[in-house]
Amino acid sequence: MQIAGYLLVGAGLFFIGFGVFGSIILPDLLTRSHAATKCGVTGTVTILIGLAFYSGRLDFTLKLLLIVGFTFLTAPIVAHAIAVGHLQRRRREEGR
Repeated sequence: MQIAGYLLVGAGLFFIGFGVFGSIILPDLLTRSHAATKCGVTGTVTILIGLAFYSGRLDFTLKLLLIVGFTFLTAPIVAHAIAVGHLQRRRREEGR
């Protein structure tokens, strides 16, 4: 179980690294937030599941799964709110 935990944590760091890379090279806010959200959520959830495998304790695993659920609920909402705010500001600046 510990080896699976190490592999999942490593895979999560790999995903987060791609999100950072995408946030640096992509051209505008909307594509950057897409890359950061997708890779960030995937990486975070993979790391948390890896930690659950590594711990082997039921109480710790349940807490980590609660954090996974909270991450799935909040991260896309935050990215959506940022994107909507950006689009509204761009429309105001263009005079629409």
